[in-house]
Amino acid sequence: MAIPMLALLLAGCSNNGEDNAEDAVMVILKKKDPKGVGYWDQVASAIDKECAIKGVKAVIRYTGSDADYQSQINAIDEMKKLNYRFKGIVAVPIYSKGQHEVEESILEVAEESNIPIVIIDTPVSEDESPLKGKYRAYVGTDNEAAGRLLAQKVNATSDNILSACSKASNAGHLRYKGFCSVKEETALWEATEDEAINIVQKLKDFPNVTDIVYFNGSLSGNEEVLNSLEKDNKSVYTFDVFEPTLQKLINGNVIKGILAQQTFEMGKEAVDALFNSHVESPIYINPIYITKDNLESDDVKPFLDFFK
Repeated sequence: MAIPMLALLLAGCSNNGEDNAEDAVMVILKKKDPKGVGYWDQVASAIDKECAIKGVKAVIRYTGSDADYQSQINAIDEMKKLNYRFKGIVAVPIYSKGQHEVEESILEVAEESNIPIVIIDTPVSEDESPLKGKYRAYVGTDNEAAGRLLAQKVNATSDNILSACSKASNAGHLRYKGFCSVKEETALWEATEDEAINIVQKLKDFPNVTDIVYFNGSLSGNEEVLNSLEKDNKSVYTFDVFEPTLQKLINGNVIKGILAQQTFEMGKEAVDALFNSHVESPIYINPIYITKDNLESDDVKPFLDFFK
């Protein structure tokens, strides 16, 4: 019976014919922060640490941007040639205009080499994804529940809130949906990261707004914008821990709270799921709410240590 070509590649190339190849986990994430302290850097550090505990190497690959699906396909192609015995794949697949090339590539290599897949952070489409029913676990945040939690922390009425979401972020819009299920619907501004610097100008259209809620933390990380909002006595609530927003929370008065996905716990749980064939999915990691008052808590300490 003919052996599939991909199986030959995996058997011959991933170990280069050597019996002493190192055990490894392939990790396919999104954009790396230039300073090495971004969201995916946090996840990666936890994955690397947990893999070391389990005696395997974490082979981590990033993309050039959050839309750079080709880099993820290239990482899978590279995986076939590396001298490791891969024990599993942890990935956050990027969609390409409704296509599923990344997921198809991940599934093909996983099935040929009989290794598990764990999806992290962004769930796959259960209606359209070729990975439906084929991955071991999803590890991430229940985004609607996170939005409901943040709504309980913001005291302003809906008329005084401007919500900001990334145009392309399903997670951000789910958080907004959860937020508005607790409070009445707020004004919504959808922006790209490049457009986010215009929020001070945008606020002129909303003279009653006192509070800005960023449902995607990547929109809130411009220090100059935060300084302007602070000067105008605005209150900002945001998602996830980025260096500018954390520093403003610690040293300023504009950031009132950060609802942080537990990136370090997420990375750890993803690796654990690879090595547990009986794990139940989805695995939701509850976010933590960070304010000036709980900076010394055990939950917040990993973030502070990471940014030192």
